[in-house]
Amino acid sequence: MASTPALLLLVLLMLFANETTAETNHTHLISIGSVISPTGTHASWASRSGLFAFGFYPHGNSYAVGIWLLNQPNHTIMWTHNRDSPSVPSNSTLRLTKEGGLLLLQGNEDPEFLTPLYYLYQAKVEVASASMLDSGNFVLYDKNFSMLWSSFHNSMPSDTILGGQNLTSGAKLVSSVSQSDHSSGHFWLRRQFDYVHLAACRVNSTCEPEDAYWAKNTYFEGYGYLQLSLSIEGSLCLQDYSSGSELECLASSKNLTDKSKNATFIYRATLDEDGNFRLYAHQFKGNTSSGVQTLWKAMEGDKCQVPLCGLNSYCFIKSDKAMCQCYPGFIRIKSGGNDTRFLDCEQNHSKDNCESIEDPTTMYNMTSLKDIYWGGSPYLVVPMEMETCKKSCQKDCDCRAVLYKSDICEKYKLPLLYGRSFKDASTTAFLKMPSGIVLSPTLNQTALSPTKPCLFVDDKRSLIMILSFTLGWISFFGLVFVLYIFIIYRRQVHSWVYKCYAAGQLNKLAADDEGKDVDWKILERMVKLGLWCVQDKPSLRPTMKDVILMLEGLKDIPEEQQKHKFQLTNITPGSLLHPATYPTHWSSSSGQFAFGFYKQGSGYAVGIWLVDAKNNTVVWTANRDDPPVTSNATLQLTAQGKFVVQTEQGKQKLIANAIASSASMLDSGNFVLYNQTKGVIWQSFDYPTDTMLGGQSLPSGGQLLSSSSDTNHSSGRFRLKMQDDGDFSLYPEFTTDTRRDAYWPSDIYLGDKIVKGKAYLYLNKTGLLVSKNGSNSVISSHYGPYSGDSVGSNQTIYRATLDPDGVFRLYAHDKGSESKKVLQWPWDDGCEVKGYCGFNSYCTFNDDKPDCYCLEGFDFIEPDQRTLGCKRNFSIAECRGEKGSAAASYYNMVTMLDIQWEDHAYFGAYMEHQEECSDSCLADCNCWGALYENGNCLKQGMPFRYVSRRVEGFSANTMFLKVGNITHKNRNPNDVFMPLPIRSTSNKAVVTIIVITSVFTLLLCSMIAISCHLIYKIRVLRLQRQMETGNLGLNEEVALRRFSYSELKRATNELHKLVPREIVDKNVLENMVKVALWCIQDEPALRPTMKSVVLMLEGVTDVAIPPCPTTSISM
Repeated sequence: MASTPALLLLVLLMLFANETTAETNHTHLISIGSVISPTGTHASWASRSGLFAFGFYPHGNSYAVGIWLLNQPNHTIMWTHNRDSPSVPSNSTLRLTKEGGLLLLQGNEDPEFLTPLYYLYQAKVEVASASMLDSGNFVLYDKNFSMLWSSFHNSMPSDTILGGQNLTSGAKLVSSVSQSDHSSGHFWLRRQFDYVHLAACRVNSTCEPEDAYWAKNTYFEGYGYLQLSLSIEGSLCLQDYSSGSELECLASSKNLTDKSKNATFIYRATLDEDGNFRLYAHQFKGNTSSGVQTLWKAMEGDKCQVPLCGLNSYCFIKSDKAMCQCYPGFIRIKSGGNDTRFLDCEQNHSKDNCESIEDPTTMYNMTSLKDIYWGGSPYLVVPMEMETCKKSCQKDCDCRAVLYKSDICEKYKLPLLYGRSFKDASTTAFLKMPSGIVLSPTLNQTALSPTKPCLFVDDKRSLIMILSFTLGWISFFGLVFVLYIFIIYRRQVHSWVYKCYAAGQLNKLAADDEGKDVDWKILERMVKLGLWCVQDKPSLRPTMKDVILMLEGLKDIPEEQQKHKFQLTNITPGSLLHPATYPTHWSSSSGQFAFGFYKQGSGYAVGIWLVDAKNNTVVWTANRDDPPVTSNATLQLTAQGKFVVQTEQGKQKLIANAIASSASMLDSGNFVLYNQTKGVIWQSFDYPTDTMLGGQSLPSGGQLLSSSSDTNHSSGRFRLKMQDDGDFSLYPEFTTDTRRDAYWPSDIYLGDKIVKGKAYLYLNKTGLLVSKNGSNSVISSHYGPYSGDSVGSNQTIYRATLDPDGVFRLYAHDKGSESKKVLQWPWDDGCEVKGYCGFNSYCTFNDDKPDCYCLEGFDFIEPDQRTLGCKRNFSIAECRGEKGSAAASYYNMVTMLDIQWEDHAYFGAYMEHQEECSDSCLADCNCWGALYENGNCLKQGMPFRYVSRRVEGFSANTMFLKVGNITHKNRNPNDVFMPLPIRSTSNKAVVTIIVITSVFTLLLCSMIAISCHLIYKIRVLRLQRQMETGNLGLNEEVALRRFSYSELKRATNELHKLVPREIVDKNVLENMVKVALWCIQDEPALRPTMKSVVLMLEGVTDVAIPPCPTTSISM
């Protein structure tokens, strides 16, 4: 053990072996015992050139210890000791000692060593001298001028690195509050250990991809040991730490505008107080500063690119100045004066009892926000229509805001992070607010009465839209019905005319009274020409020129088309399958695969399966999210080449959007459709569901979607997506394509081996799963059966399936034996799968099987389906104003051990004790859970995702949950919760509804009248045709027979038909019939008066022959 200090010293000396030890002549050294003080003769130690100094500088009403560049007129601070508490009194002194280096004495306070070199004391190594170098580095030497300590290497940089200084892994720059206040500001620049090698983010964030507002990712073939280096020549580069080789340079001194040979340039890279990372060049001529140039900055343009605003607020530009404002329904947590930057906001509403309300939509309104965008990670991403998206958020007690873009609904929980004004016409933001909040015009002030219900004037926009949509569709279908009736009437007329023409009975087309005056040849020509003009196919209709020539007899009228016009075409089905009648499927030639109907639930689905003696394995399903069909459905390849399923109700559903001449079930498990030349025009391999078979590929951007269960093959909860870089990732369904949501990213970086968009995943017939590029070259292997494994024979069929539990598995099937699992991703089952357990629950192992349990304060949504997640069982109490210990009256902090989550935390900071983390969450209205991990406190909002509990002792993580004291079961009826609003309908909405209803009612009445008239015409035509055949379709014993006047006239000698059992005067009977026919005329003006009727019946007045009334042939 005695050699340990010496070993530490040896390592230290080797680490700085390449550092310049001191000036060659050692003339500008600080000797042991040297002292400086703020008010003494010497307040600092300067470098040999006089450009840098180390010592005391003014800080407000006191002093601070640091290093600065001697600019004119103001010095530029490069480094500050103890920057967040830098103030020292004017009677302080700084002494160089040989035992511990720099000793700071502050009046009556205990001495403090600025250079903690206790190990040097143990190794019996003493400090001999110090020096302020011209590079800006302050160093301590031993007697051999070997470096023992330096400000570049042994202290954390503040906001700046200088030429010759490096930012290594785990180190960071922290911006200053302002140019005059050098305490820690609001931004970090960190050298990350992970794949993002350099990232800028807000202080007290986790600085993960969701938090980084600027990042640099540089790939190299190493182990991640990169450093950011600024050379003395002004090159700012990422370097390999071990070799020092430059991998990528961000900036250099090439942009210098003044390159005077007699000038000295000092370069510095600073994370400024506005969050932008810049490279500066300071020019000196002699000891005089002549200017500063900005050579490079990380970000150009909009100042709101930097997250200048805090929680639940957004950034906007006003008069070229960045300002912050709370979202509607939020108020400032604390006032920042005129400077609104870094503004944090919280909700301004009363208690929330969402889970206990049957219809939460009555409690909330969705307010649209124009040109607003926020960052962070959505907890749910679902494709749906905009109105459905808004309603979904209203019903979802966890949803507080929505970003809607390109038919995608992204749901967010509180707090909202990194808001900014962002003009994007394709994105719409919605914020969920209680109905009782009244917004002021400035959108950042709210007023709410927690005890008095608010009047909410409803303009009934949704109702008006629904009413307009519904009545519009009714009118549309009504119009379609009218057109349908008209077409039927038109066809009836055309059919009747053609039959009369074909049978040579043109006399039926003319009235009986007019037949003697008709030129039958002209009528025949007109009928033939009319039949040509009403052909369904426009190509068969004659031109106007041909019509004139035909009417004048200068051109013959063809005869052929009329012969088969109006004959129905019989559609003969091709190949046909029924679910319950043999055959139910089409088999491949080997019989290993089949396509057709398989049993699913109480009905049937259409798909492909691997035939097995015990249990068939479904590998593909058509229209998988449609409900199962009944046993009366049919599957057919129609004569027109359509491949459809026809339901019992007669509705057809396309399986393939192609017109095929033939189809085939291949032995590979691929079902294909062919054209007339046997070319493949559609194949099931191009539309995978949850499975890949041997010989099948998945292109870049392609997905597999798990099934709901082993027996239900509708879409499930997990997906596999092929990435552009040739790797595949696994995600829960309805999440983003980011590493945050992925539970199997294999992190393979393939450089220039592929062209973006050309990579694809391929499973060959021997079970090897590989990634290939556009030229079919293998770029990575995801493993498979080894050559020595006795997995199967040449007859083995391999399939890779994303199973319902979210695990991607490779299976081998041998004929006559059970399938074997070869490989799986992820390698461990269950709790490694993100989203295996739903929101607000955690995954753990029960008898080596994954199981789901609710977090404290939550109950299962469906106890029989534990993977669906949990909902809170307590009411959210008033938070605003309840800080510190006062919040304990509303909430308890519940502790859970060995818990870990993988969701994004909105806050991350080092805290020495667990209690600090718990108390911080209790006092934070946005916090519902905190994870204390290795001294870091991470805060979360609801809902909680990706939570798991490991075996005891696996980790030292502790989770604190904020649980309300008021549960839904024991809630005091006297507790004041947010009252439901009193709703009132605006007058404008009432008028709009009346107008819309009236217009559509008038339109519908018109369509009904037209339809009735057409129906009447059709019935008239039908009866005319029936009377011509003498068959009215009625039994003469139970129905009266009707006669037209012309029939009676022709049957004058048979009037006894009207009264078959009586002997009457035929002349009297004829007069009575004629009078009766006059009395039933459709036109009231033609009907005789009662006096005229009496005179005609008495024979005083002659009875004229009446016209034939149309009602005489109505039914």
